[in-house]
Amino acid sequence: TLKACQQFHANVYARNCDKVIAAKAFQYRNLRLGQRAGFLQESWHICSFNKNAIAEGWGLRDEDLQIKAIATKAHCTADAEIWKGNCRLCEVQFKRYSDAKATARAFA
Repeated sequence: TLKACQQFHANVYARNCDKVIAAKAFQYRNLRLGQRAGFLQESWHICSFNKNAIAEGWGLRDEDLQIKAIATKAHCTADAEIWKGNCRLCEVQFKRYSDAKATARAFA
């Protein structure tokens, strides 16, 4: 059923959050501030998207592919996925640039 599928995804996500945090903490010891900020941007987007989706009743959720990758030992080319029920709507790749001018150049 749809509810069982959603609960399964929620359980996998919750069980693997600690693993992702530990893996990222180990990885961060040699990363520069820009890379750390990028991971924070991804996490912030996922959390804020999910909070807004619940508040607005959209029936959507954003899942962090880093967590899924650790759970399945797979490699991900995207950062997150947008889901509606058990249907994946799209993958999302986040980009972060040094400042507003660099962002404008990237999108020009």
